[in-house]
Amino acid sequence: PQKGEAGPAAKSLRIPICRGEYEPAQLVIHAMDKPLTDVRVSASSLHGPDGAELKTDRITINPMGFIRIETPTRGWTAVLRTQGGEVPDVLLPDRPMNVAAGRRQPYYLTVRTRQDDPPGEYRGIVRVSAAGETKTELPLIVRVYDVVLPVKPHLRTAFGLTTRYRRLQGANPAENLESVMRYSKFLLSHRVTPLLYGTNDRGAAPPPTQRDDGTWDFSGTDRFLSEFVPLGLTSFYTFAGAGTPAYAAHLKEKGWHAMSFVYMYDEAHMRELPAMISQYTNMRAQVPDAPILQVGWSPTKPLEGLVNIWCPLLADADLYSLRQARERGEETWWYTWDGPWDPYPNICHIDDPGIFHRIVGWMTYAYDIQGFLYWAVDVWDTHPNREPGGRLSAAEYDANNYADWKPNTYGKTSYGNPRNGDGYLLYPGKGNVPIASLRLALTRDGFEDFDLFTEVHRLSEGEHPNQVRGRELLEFAFPIDNPLIISRTQWTRKDNALLRRREEILKIGEELRRPDDAYLRTLRERQTETADALYPLPSRKR
Repeated sequence: PQKGEAGPAAKSLRIPICRGEYEPAQLVIHAMDKPLTDVRVSASSLHGPDGAELKTDRITINPMGFIRIETPTRGWTAVLRTQGGEVPDVLLPDRPMNVAAGRRQPYYLTVRTRQDDPPGEYRGIVRVSAAGETKTELPLIVRVYDVVLPVKPHLRTAFGLTTRYRRLQGANPAENLESVMRYSKFLLSHRVTPLLYGTNDRGAAPPPTQRDDGTWDFSGTDRFLSEFVPLGLTSFYTFAGAGTPAYAAHLKEKGWHAMSFVYMYDEAHMRELPAMISQYTNMRAQVPDAPILQVGWSPTKPLEGLVNIWCPLLADADLYSLRQARERGEETWWYTWDGPWDPYPNICHIDDPGIFHRIVGWMTYAYDIQGFLYWAVDVWDTHPNREPGGRLSAAEYDANNYADWKPNTYGKTSYGNPRNGDGYLLYPGKGNVPIASLRLALTRDGFEDFDLFTEVHRLSEGEHPNQVRGRELLEFAFPIDNPLIISRTQWTRKDNALLRRREEILKIGEELRRPDDAYLRTLRERQTETADALYPLPSRKR
């Protein structure tokens, strides 16, 4: 980000978006031969058809904080190659920034639409100012397509959230449950469901507690699920709970059992197979329809009939056996952690290009995977096992724009290389408020794309030419001369190629929903920008 050509000067910002979606644009301020101080980026409201408006509270502007990578992940990454360097990842709260001469400061601008926003074109202004400099204004054009994303995602997710690592300096343990609720809502706004680890004494997941008389108190569980199921919660981690009669009966009474899951053996070794068979068999005898998730395994004969949610590593997934499991009515998920590494995509590495994070949602759709698991979003260098004095407070990190953040916070390595970004997609903000990483924002984009594809696929069931075209656009291995995804290791590294296809899918989705809408037809005919102008691809070297 601080090396190479800066690229052409921006003339406008344009964002194509669904109804009920978040979608970003990036703006980079380049201080040429002198420093810039008090740099601010702001946006006006956006005005659309028939007086419709996207107000400024639905436009978020985040200056991006740089993380210094000392040693790249697995010794080589597409961004840093074999050398260390700075990579933008922290989506800082809006604030004035100083940019040293010769440096660049990226800004992440995110627009949010609601499901009831009228489709059409919305226009406004992005303003860039700096002390002593002439203010610059850029047109901001948001094209809202008439494709509606559901509140509850089609893709089931479970992203680990644990207060064991959130004991920040100055945090009040008595408020841990409120922190969990706050963090959970933040994750849901990023289209991922929190997987709540821990027990009440650690302040994390609110599991039921058994009273002295043998009855159960489900008040904490009910509070959590009652608040978050309407916000799009797709899953609920219960350890073994959903496979025990009392817990399962309560979840069924509330209508929550189908979204819950048992998760007991993480990446189990083969030697644990007898114990797994014994535990799962006993569980099936007590709760025949217990949803049992097995992480780290593709479908395998000894566990057939016991496990009904399979979750192998993305790189290790046996796609044939997963398809057979879906045909049996079982669910198929997959996951990443620090691995896999390039040429596989992954959502976690700070020093991978952004397309590695977004395309995970596309690949998950392409292989008909139904769920995605990630082990933790908040493993920070405030780990309680670290020596006192070896950590900074959230306020200290914030004051320095997280420049002192250690990217390998968990302190572990993979094959001798640091795990840069593994275990956290959030940063600790002041007041125990979460701050998103760029990786989390791009993961949300990819998961929203998954939902877009699912909605358009449903509209494309038929033989009308537009329905046939919709199905063609959702086959990412085609066209043969310009495919997006051939395999899990062979996929385009050109982010504009994704954006081209995405807008084609948006257009065909709107055509299928509103084929006779005169306003939208006029708008489409009036659009003069070509795909080459909107999403230029790098020229091929001969």
